[in-house]
Amino acid sequence: MFDYAQRAFFQLNGYLVAGGVIPSAIIDRVRSTARREIDQRVRPYRLVGGSIARLDQLWDRDPVYREVIEHPPLLDCVEDLLGPNIEYLTRRHNHLTLNGSQHQVAGRGGSGLHRDSLQWSRPIVTVLVYLDDSTAETGATQLIPGSHNLLPYLGMPSDGGGGIQLAERDEYKGYAEQALICEVPRGGVLFFNSLLFHSAGVNRTSGERMSITLGYRSVDELQPSPPGYGHLVRGEAVYRGNDADTRRDAWRGDVFPLHDAPEIP
Repeated sequence: MFDYAQRAFFQLNGYLVAGGVIPSAIIDRVRSTARREIDQRVRPYRLVGGSIARLDQLWDRDPVYREVIEHPPLLDCVEDLLGPNIEYLTRRHNHLTLNGSQHQVAGRGGSGLHRDSLQWSRPIVTVLVYLDDSTAETGATQLIPGSHNLLPYLGMPSDGGGGIQLAERDEYKGYAEQALICEVPRGGVLFFNSLLFHSAGVNRTSGERMSITLGYRSVDELQPSPPGYGHLVRGEAVYRGNDADTRRDAWRGDVFPLHDAPEIP
């Protein structure tokens, strides 16, 4: 799906846009289901100003959401960025968001620039799927290109969350002015490194903009069993810990395991 130049752009700038990834038929089903769940106030959800602004735990909701999460062309894109073995995370993102005038709260826009991860060793690929056209007027995502390369660890956030707010860091004050508006059409997807500073924009129209936020990462080859919050959506759960070396017949190094292994001629 992505060629060498696109993958290099992602590594350098921390984000990449792809149009037409999710078909209109799937988008229509997702929007219809989400609207029904909002009207019926199906939990879990989050309120802003008394209105539902977010539906949480998409993986465990109506199966239509997994049509997006496991959509083959979407996973093709993720595979180009992460490799063939991919986990979908349910404890980061995994929600549908509404951005409308009734959902505006302090912290949106430039002052709400933040990261989705705390440190560099296990970042994820954040995936924003747009169910409506995302424009400057409807509150398109803002991001600071290359900001995933800034200081890799900044400490724990004051709000107890899983990411860092740019406004909390004096050393980053000047970076807020460098944020760009990233417009993406309906059915398009924004992929970015979870350490990239980004924010939802302000919707200045009378309507709502609906989007889905997902999180993927490569399988942890040092984790002997998949974590309960990660679901294998492509490839296999490979394990390559050092203890596995002592069990491989092909090993020819000077290793002295706890238990005798068959001699290799």
